[in-house]
Amino acid sequence: MITMDESHDIKRAVMDGKSISAVAREYGHDRKTIRKILDKDLSQAPSPVPRQRAKKADASVREWLEDQLRTSSAMLSPKDRPTATRLHKLLEEGSVEGVSGCAVSRRTVCRYIAAIKQDIKAGKPHFIRLTHPAGQAQVDFGEMRLIWKHHQCALAVLVLTLPQSNARFACLLPAQNFECVAKGLTLIFKHMGGVPPTIRFDNMSTAVSKVHRPGDLLAPDIYDAEGHPRRIVDDFKRMMCHYGFRAEFCNTAAGNEKGSVENAVGWVRHNFFSPTIGIDTDLDAFNATVLIPGCDKAMEETHYQLGKKIRELYQNDRDALLPLPAKLFDGATWSKATVNNYSEVQLEGSSYQVDCARGTQVFIKKTADHLMILDANNRQVGFWPRSYEQGSTLLDWDLHLKDLSRKPMAYRNSPLRKLMDEQCDSYLMHLRSPDRAALLAAIRQKTQKAALEDVLSGLSQVLKECCGKSAADVVCRLRGHGEATADQTPKMSVPKEWNVTVQVPSLSVYGVSGHA
Repeated sequence: MITMDESHDIKRAVMDGKSISAVAREYGHDRKTIRKILDKDLSQAPSPVPRQRAKKADASVREWLEDQLRTSSAMLSPKDRPTATRLHKLLEEGSVEGVSGCAVSRRTVCRYIAAIKQDIKAGKPHFIRLTHPAGQAQVDFGEMRLIWKHHQCALAVLVLTLPQSNARFACLLPAQNFECVAKGLTLIFKHMGGVPPTIRFDNMSTAVSKVHRPGDLLAPDIYDAEGHPRRIVDDFKRMMCHYGFRAEFCNTAAGNEKGSVENAVGWVRHNFFSPTIGIDTDLDAFNATVLIPGCDKAMEETHYQLGKKIRELYQNDRDALLPLPAKLFDGATWSKATVNNYSEVQLEGSSYQVDCARGTQVFIKKTADHLMILDANNRQVGFWPRSYEQGSTLLDWDLHLKDLSRKPMAYRNSPLRKLMDEQCDSYLMHLRSPDRAALLAAIRQKTQKAALEDVLSGLSQVLKECCGKSAADVVCRLRGHGEATADQTPKMSVPKEWNVTVQVPSLSVYGVSGHA
């Protein structure tokens, strides 16, 4: 391609009297090329609009391609939509009804498809740039992949943004249930020192139980009946009433209506969780030491549009916040369950062992992190960390050892064997049933004062010391293992400042001389 500088030099050379042939030899171009450069009209800038090419296919081909693209984009996922190569092959084979076989190149089909896609995109509604009042907030969840306590898992991050200032707050949580929503919002509200008067959400199941269409026959308990009618979950409604904020909900499948927080979720992912991080502490400690301080530090940045510090703009949001209530919201919820044949209750795919007879109805108080299980007499029969791993079983080792001491033959297939070292497991497997029951009862007794892992470690040491001795000796030694003996018991002494004198009693009053 000949540059404008070279064209200028060629014209100047001809104007200086050189022949076209001489200029062609000097610049290494053909005489016809030099003539085209001299005849080229440079009075106007060249138009960037592409020239319309002559159509190499009839209208039926374009109509068929447009029908295929519009249908696939509306009904199929991107992975299942036909490619340009596949559509060209169908045209070549002549297998398209209503379109005769025609010699259309693959490049022509690609050009047609690009033009049709451009027309489809042009028909979509464009976005509107909005302004947000101070104090208005948006909330959304994001999923983060990380290594927590040496296990790879996906946890949820609750993100709240204030679009007026672009201030962002985030909280790492184990799941996206209502208890986690309540815990995350309460933590953020407490850190902000107030509650945003209006918060926009998507139609998450923890807040919205049903989406109604405008104009439907609406019941009295429908929220925002004039705008976006929704049926709100009772627990979420209770939280709204407690904090006093008004909830706004996006249209279905319209995440762009809360674009500020959608962008903030990506910002949190790239700044705190990429590349994949490992967390050894609990989530509360991570939020308090990493996530929330990191969001506070980001307020020192400049707003992407207004050119001011985010912290300065955030002050307007702070002034518009509602005051915190005297008592923070308790996001715990309740559910009922029945104890099964294994003395377990099941909740959300996980099983928890309780100290109850089978068939007993219990009440479960659920928080984001723990479960408290009560019977009908308000007696606590179980307290567990809440499990979010499907199919997990949480055993109460005291109850399990109690059952094993009653049914010692069940030890063969007991989960307890996974915690035993080879020596202890082999010893228990070779014991007679009564001796095994006695040893399991002794292990249970020791777990009242020590962790199970420490008790099993002590059992291993006792077996080494009692090599060749009877099972009864092992049980006796285990019961006393780690406890102070008579020789080890510290002697008590009386402080000198007490001035205590020891008097030996006289036996003369009994008419005896000290012996029979």
